[in-house]
Amino acid sequence: MSMVKIALSGLLLVTAPLACAAEPSLADALECRLPADTALAVLAAAGVPVDGTDAKPVKATAYGASVRSASAYRSRDEVGLTYHISGPSLGAFIRAAKLEQWEDEDGAGAHRALLDGRNALNTGHPDDLAGAAEADIECRMSFGGAL
Repeated sequence: MSMVKIALSGLLLVTAPLACAAEPSLADALECRLPADTALAVLAAAGVPVDGTDAKPVKATAYGASVRSASAYRSRDEVGLTYHISGPSLGAFIRAAKLEQWEDEDGAGAHRALLDGRNALNTGHPDDLAGAAEADIECRMSFGGAL
């Protein structure tokens, strides 16, 4: 095999996965895995207004939980996205999202920092939401440094 053929086959092996990379989805934004500017574009394409009003119904899942509704806002420093899942699915959501539970004098909840601390995914503590019909999930995505 000539050196050119070897080089070309190596190039194809490297670029093939890049060509198959999917566009960011609403699930990616809901899971707090996108930079803020990318999340804005995804939210707009999905019909989620970035003015604080609820978008219903939202046809997406986040960490395996069906999302009922979502609202988003944009400030100078960040994009915030709040959405609602069924209360009984919160425990599985926390495990799938790898959220760490915390409790202190100010309350309790579950949290995870993503993208080197530029994004934060938060929810209430599962003990506090036991029996609740719905659980709120909050994702904050910074345009700049860590939150």
